[in-house]
Amino acid sequence: MLAQLAADVLLDFTSEDGKTLVAPEYVARAAVRALSVVAADLAVDYRLEGEIVTPSMPGEHRELWLIRTKVLVCHLLRAQAAQRVDSHRVTNA
Repeated sequence: MLAQLAADVLLDFTSEDGKTLVAPEYVARAAVRALSVVAADLAVDYRLEGEIVTPSMPGEHRELWLIRTKVLVCHLLRAQAAQRVDSHRVTNA
């Protein structure tokens, strides 16, 4: 389930030329982090056992997990963009 969720997230973070904008390993880590937040929000004791989430996760909960993971990926991309803008300003100053 973890690998499939990470693959689904990567679909939304792919450039027009087909390259991923973020490392798949980061997406997997973000998904692990997001699962604990979703579990707390929903008051369900979700745990990862390898690639499998227990207890079984209904579709609506998986969608929340997907969205929370995307938010974490967006935070990373925003930080990377901010660093590029800052270094561009320093170089052109």
